[in-house]
Amino acid sequence: EHASIPPRIFCAAMLLYRKRFAPGAATLDIRTLTDEINSPGRVFDLTQRQVRDILEEIKNLGLLYVESRAGLDQVRIREDDDFLNMVRCYYEEFGC
Repeated sequence: EHASIPPRIFCAAMLLYRKRFAPGAATLDIRTLTDEINSPGRVFDLTQRQVRDILEEIKNLGLLYVESRAGLDQVRIREDDDFLNMVRCYYEEFGC
């Protein structure tokens, strides 16, 4: 059994992943987030179902959009979010 990953922490990991491995990408494929080396899903040792559940929580916080287009499931992250801001919001526990 895995410990629960807070949605903002997973989102921060996604932002860091995008910055390092997909700079400038407007969207990230969900399969990439679960399967690629250094991806948040692999780092936190999560199944695709667990990643999708966390993404749903993040979506409900209004931090990203989940899109299905042309057979691809992907997430679109708000442009103004960054890793440090997401972590700061998590530790300050206020709605950013």
